[in-house]
Amino acid sequence: MSSFGLFEWLTWLWIEGYFHDGWWPCLIGVGDGGGATGSEGEREGEGWNKIKDWPGAILKSLPNLLCLKLDNNPLRQIPSDGFQAVSRVQVLDLSGNASSLPEHPAFSSMSHLQELYLRRMQLHEVPSDIFNLQQLRILDLSQNSLQSVSVEFQRLTSLSELGLSDNNISVLPPELGLLEPSLQALRLDGNPMRSIRRTILDRGTKAVLNYLKDKIPQ
Repeated sequence: MSSFGLFEWLTWLWIEGYFHDGWWPCLIGVGDGGGATGSEGEREGEGWNKIKDWPGAILKSLPNLLCLKLDNNPLRQIPSDGFQAVSRVQVLDLSGNASSLPEHPAFSSMSHLQELYLRRMQLHEVPSDIFNLQQLRILDLSQNSLQSVSVEFQRLTSLSELGLSDNNISVLPPELGLLEPSLQALRLDGNPMRSIRRTILDRGTKAVLNYLKDKIPQ
């Protein structure tokens, strides 16, 4: 049995570092799919964690892992084959790990992925392999440096929530409207949006998607 063999049953792993009063408290939460262990108050003082390297050896020993949260760690670049070790993961949060993604991240090796959180990653474009995730329901790309939205988003037909807040997006492709009615929440606040009138934006996701769909050339 490997040194991690006792944990092969784990389905949930949370390794989080977050900045608070000059310190990096750590939460390592493990469970059987029922959620994080420990209350909010217990997170502080549970240990110290500055995850810098992709924990490949640990992840390979957790074949049943469904949820992996590595947000807000000073994670260096993830190996190009790093995601292969977590092929069954359904929830992945790498938020706050700026510049940690490899040049061509193989997100599609996690074919069961349903939720992907990439906030504050200094992304200038959406990694193209994300558009191959047919089961993806939630995609959060908030607080990045995106300037455009690809027409390839129309391929994410299971998407119900798309977070694009606080980027530098001014135009949305009409094809994004094809995600209606599956897309229930489209978050655009904090962008210099010029292609859609404020009165339409204020009416919410459905109005925006219908407006875009009407702009698709016949």
